[in-house]
Amino acid sequence: MTIEHDIKSCLNDKGEKIMNYGEGRTLIELISSIATLIIYGVAVGLGLYYEYIVITDILQFWAIVILIYIPLSILVRIAVHILYNIGNSVAHEIKGGFPDNEVVDERDKLIMLKATRNSMFLFVVGFFVGLVFLAFKFSPHYFFGSIVSFGILTDLASTVLTVYYYRKGV
Repeated sequence: MTIEHDIKSCLNDKGEKIMNYGEGRTLIELISSIATLIIYGVAVGLGLYYEYIVITDILQFWAIVILIYIPLSILVRIAVHILYNIGNSVAHEIKGGFPDNEVVDERDKLIMLKATRNSMFLFVVGFFVGLVFLAFKFSPHYFFGSIVSFGILTDLASTVLTVYYYRKGV
């Protein structure tokens, strides 16, 4: 696969730039992550406001929040990937076949690996920020808040970096 083939695969018949499979999948993943975060955040916030969630222990509260969010996020991602692949297959079937760039190859895997590696540095920074909060005797809310915040930022950074690497090339 040459650079010329990569450039031509991102153009439609009219010469307009279109997204390839990896970029589309990544953007759908970004949208689903943001939607999951907002819906879950509103649900937890309303539960606290209306006292459906009454937990006096700080550590237990954060443990429950994180332990519910992680599987929920995974399930939403799986569902979104399945729906995206079904929608993509139907769209290409209507158009009359699949283009060559719909396969995840070594370049795609390298892009995802680089984006994940670089975004993990952000999580490490967040972890150290949380440790600084604990070292200066701040409430554990600050520690867990920084871990959760930087975890979310890591997820967003990973998807943004993936799109960036697809556009820039690796």
